Amino acid sequence: KVTSSTSCKVTSSISCKITSSISCKVTSSTSCKVTSSTSCKVTSSISCKVTSSISCKVTSSTSCKVTLSTSCKVTSSTSCKVTSSISCKVTSSISCKVTSSTSCKVTSSISCKVTSSISCKVTSSISCKVTSSTSCKVTSSTSCKVTSSTSCKVTSSTSCKVTSSTSCKVTSSTSCKVTSSTNCKVTSSTSFISGFTFFAESYDNIIQRFRNGETINILIGIYRKSQS
Repeated sequence: KVTSSTSCKVTSSISCKITSSISCKVTSSTSCKVTSSTSCKVTSSISCKVTSSISCKVTSSTSCKVTLSTSCKVTSSTSCKVTSSISCKVTSSISCKVTSSTSCKVTSSISCKVTSSISCKVTSSISCKVTSSTSCKVTSSTSCKVTSSTSCKVTSSTSCKVTSSTSCKVTSSTSCKVTSSTNCKVTSSTSFISGFTFFAESYDNIIQRFRNGETINILIGIYRKSQS
C-alpha cells in the first residue's frame, strides 16, 4: 500500500520471480535507496513500509528496483508469464500499463494498491526472488543508502525499524549483511606510538608500595634505535 507517495514503477528484465506477495508501504520518508551490484537476495524479510514519502528506490544491477509512480507500469524484457492474478488497484492515479518481453513469472498475486500516488516502478535485471516478507519499517528518514558490490544478503529479518535517521550510508565490497541496525557509525582510527619503553618495578611491588603510602618514582627511558 502506498499513501500520498511519488514515483513507483515495476520493471523486470530477466526471470523475475515474486512469491507470496510484496507489500511495499512507504510512510513519511525521503529518498530511500538500496543498491547492490550482484546477486541481491532477500529471504523472509521485506515489507518495506514508507508513508507519505518521495522517490523510494530499491536498485540492484543484477536484481531489483522498486519505485512509485502515477502510471504504475509492470515491464519485463522477455516472455512475461503471469500466474494467479496481478491485481493492480489504483485509486485516484493515472495509467496502469503492463508490458512484457522475456521470461517474467509472477506467482501468488502481486496486489499493487496505489492511493493518490505518482509513478510507481519496480525494476529487476536478473533473478530477483522475494519470499515470505516481514515488516521492515522506515519512518521519517532522510537519504538512507545501502550499497554493496557483491552478494548482499538479508535473511530472516523481522521488523527492522529505522526512525528519524539522517544520511545513513552502508558500503561494502563483498558479502554485506545488514540486520536491524539504527544510526550505525563506524570510525576506524589508528594511533601509533613507537620508540618508547617503560621500566618499572613489578606490578605487585608497585601496588604494595602504594598501599603502604610510599611515594614511587618511576623512570621512563626514551630511546631511538639506529638503522644499523
